[in-house]
Amino acid sequence: MKGYMDALDTLLSDIDESALGLLVKDDVSLQEKLSNAAEAVQTCKYIFNRTNL
Repeated sequence: MKGYMDALDTLLSDIDESALGLLVKDDVSLQEKLSNAAEAVQTCKYIFNRTNL
């Protein structure tokens, strides 16, 4: 599952840095959704890292 979270984190970063990211930045609703998704992924990654200690 950790691998999936890492892949999703990479995908969200790639979206943010692409031309699509420019469109997202112009839409407050999409920007909020992308931000919420990125925050949820970071939370999941934190949880997975804590359980693998």
